[in-house]
Amino acid sequence: MMKLKILAIGILLGGCDTGHLGNPLMWPANAVENSAYSARRNKVKTYISANYSALILELKTASGPIFLETARLAGVPQNQVTKLYNDSRSDLKRLTLDTEQNIEKLTVTYMVYRG
Repeated sequence: MMKLKILAIGILLGGCDTGHLGNPLMWPANAVENSAYSARRNKVKTYISANYSALILELKTASGPIFLETARLAGVPQNQVTKLYNDSRSDLKRLTLDTEQNIEKLTVTYMVYRG
């Protein structure tokens, strides 16, 4: 009888959608996915931070190895790299004197294009 109750609870929870929390049965999978995304995002942000000046120079002049490596780290598909470059160049006018804020903006831009 206990196994039947556990099975019934599992079936009932399987159809649940708790709004912004999602399906409780998917939480472990979502945690793994979120962890992988966070790790990739941190790599991209660290790389941008370490190469910020060179990346800005490349965006002002022409695409180069720093830009391409950042795109690779973010997982940007090859067919989206040119669009990312053009969008990143147009983002230059929105950058401020706050380097940390700029690094965050650039990180977000790269992560939006990831595959």
